[in-house]
Amino acid sequence: MGTRQVQNEEYGTTMYMPLDGGATRIGFPIRLDKEGGVLDRSNITVESLIEQAKRSFAPYELHFKELQWWTAYRVGHRIAEQFSLERRVFLCGDSCHTHSSTAAQGMNLGIMDSHNLAWKIFWYERKGAKADILDTYQQERKCVAEEVISIDQKLARFTANKIPKNSSTGLNSTFAKELNYAFFVKNWAFTMGTGIEYTESFLNSFDDGMPPGENSWPRPGQRGPDGWLLKYPKLQRIQLFMEMPQIGCFHILVFAGDLGRNINSLQSFAGHLHSDQAFWERYGRDESFKILFITLTMTNHVDKSLPIDTFLGAHALYVDAQEPDGAIGACHKRYGVDVEGQGEIVVVRPDGWLGYRVGLDNYDNIDKYFEKFML
Repeated sequence: MGTRQVQNEEYGTTMYMPLDGGATRIGFPIRLDKEGGVLDRSNITVESLIEQAKRSFAPYELHFKELQWWTAYRVGHRIAEQFSLERRVFLCGDSCHTHSSTAAQGMNLGIMDSHNLAWKIFWYERKGAKADILDTYQQERKCVAEEVISIDQKLARFTANKIPKNSSTGLNSTFAKELNYAFFVKNWAFTMGTGIEYTESFLNSFDDGMPPGENSWPRPGQRGPDGWLLKYPKLQRIQLFMEMPQIGCFHILVFAGDLGRNINSLQSFAGHLHSDQAFWERYGRDESFKILFITLTMTNHVDKSLPIDTFLGAHALYVDAQEPDGAIGACHKRYGVDVEGQGEIVVVRPDGWLGYRVGLDNYDNIDKYFEKFML
């Protein structure tokens, strides 16, 4: 049996989660002797926990073969005033924010904090980024921690059967079930990490070169989506994320659209890459960047329309024509690129979030993007 919830009017929501080795994790709110009482761990025994666990499963039966581990804790919502000090000391994970385990954000949030910070320290220490890049760690991650705590406060109330007074009584009511479900649906992308959005900054930059309109999604500050592609020249079917390992480099996604329409712009961009003013030459070439050219043109037309020697080498070429349902151009569409348009360039940060996007004809704006935080 997979993960399940049991909703009980006395105990609220009990979680049942299978673990490795045939074990099962059970989580439930501990009932106190009086409303507003304080949990006293010294009064908790294994026998009392097992008894409460069984009662929380009512009307279902729960039997224990053995109890391998247990804990009881008070939910505490806390957040540090600062996540960094003088650009020399940085706090990540539980050292700067605490909450319950209800939304499974403890380790996940800590890993994302560390990932966000690590690539910025790397670019400051090894790539010549300005010290200002270190300040963006707190700017981006503190607001995420605040949102997680806000979500967790509501989830903790649902779990403990403390729902709005104007609702029906207990979590078994139709209103409460719908409220609980709607809350999870509303916040699932955020709690999965894919819906986290960072505010505008020099790392998440908007300017006049950004393509206008609703098609410009995902925006800078949002996480880039995955997709299926054919990799040239063997045309093996691969996932985009497998070609974008998060090893400290920026990924430059060149959505070329139709090569017959956009070949002149692509040739101009390729020529610019090797100029002294280009980000590619100024900030580390293939040690700092990986460029992926993604086209809609099928492979039997590639050699005739694309100067392979100019584009490839350190770069890679892909055909956006291998979705499981046979759709062509689905990766372009996932990134909000008009398949009938002039193409776009999307800059993906080392942590997978979009930093910048610009029309293919405005490729020199990418140099200006990196100039904002590079020496």
